[in-house]
Amino acid sequence: MKRAAILAIGCLSASLAMGGPRCRTDDSWRGADKNLHFGVGTFAALAVTGATKDPVKGWLVTTAAAGAWELAPLVLNRGTCSMQDLVAGTVGAALGAAIG
Repeated sequence: MKRAAILAIGCLSASLAMGGPRCRTDDSWRGADKNLHFGVGTFAALAVTGATKDPVKGWLVTTAAAGAWELAPLVLNRGTCSMQDLVAGTVGAALGAAIG
């Protein structure tokens, strides 16, 4: 399970890092949506960590979900993704997993 999750997150991170025609890397760090991504990541990781009793799983599952949320607009051709949003969600997930 852990290997598959780490592989999935690695592939997802590589896909996002390569960017795409609409994957933004110049999004503002001070946008109100960063607080939302951070907060959702924190509470989601708290929930997953509480359910699994494993903070690594809590962080991995929540980070994968944050990445999927950012990739979905690219796959569906319905918007843009933001690396800054992914980072905010991932950092929130780390906090949630740590205190979960």
